[in-house]
Amino acid sequence: MVLFICRNTFSQGLRRQVKYVLLIGIYWNRYVYCYLIWIFMGVKPVPISVNLSRRHAEEMDAAEHLCSIVDSYALNHDLFEVEITETYDENKNRLKHMIRSIRNKGFRIAVDDFGKGYSSFSFIRDIDFDTLKLDKSFLSKDCSEQSVRAMLSGVVRMGRELKVRTVAEGVENVDQLSYLSLISCDVLQGDLLSEPLPRDKFIDLLRRRDSLK
Repeated sequence: MVLFICRNTFSQGLRRQVKYVLLIGIYWNRYVYCYLIWIFMGVKPVPISVNLSRRHAEEMDAAEHLCSIVDSYALNHDLFEVEITETYDENKNRLKHMIRSIRNKGFRIAVDDFGKGYSSFSFIRDIDFDTLKLDKSFLSKDCSEQSVRAMLSGVVRMGRELKVRTVAEGVENVDQLSYLSLISCDVLQGDLLSEPLPRDKFIDLLRRRDSLK
């Protein structure tokens, strides 16, 4: 059987694939360059979290392509944590296959924005992951509401049972910091602790960290 494909259809599909490869390559190379700069400046690298979009998951073998980028610079895969948003609700089987493939290659997996969607628990039940990042909507202004405190402590306790790291996003005041510390949330993230830093200041921060060891 001979299959005839319209030239315009084929060329449009090829252009979309080439554009996708270039986009994911440029996107990931930005983070790889960070490591190269740190190594060149004598700073010990720290893991970086990188968001993987729906399009990356849908259009090709993301795991193999990420490996080819990172391996071309001889970097360890476990330096990269791939963030998957739990609001992804299309083609769950493909998503689970992609996550499994990426994790089997040695990359870490983080569930981002946990609690923002409507299927949070069913989502994490079906996948293997390393980090659970609580959406900032979990936090009330001062964590004084009993319902908020119960949900936060419950999710952190669940993280310990699942043997995954919990990260609280959007920590902006001392009350939030105190309660999250009390329930032993693993990592706190927000403007109270540090605003986003330009490259030079971040490298200085890493150097100070190294000098304390």
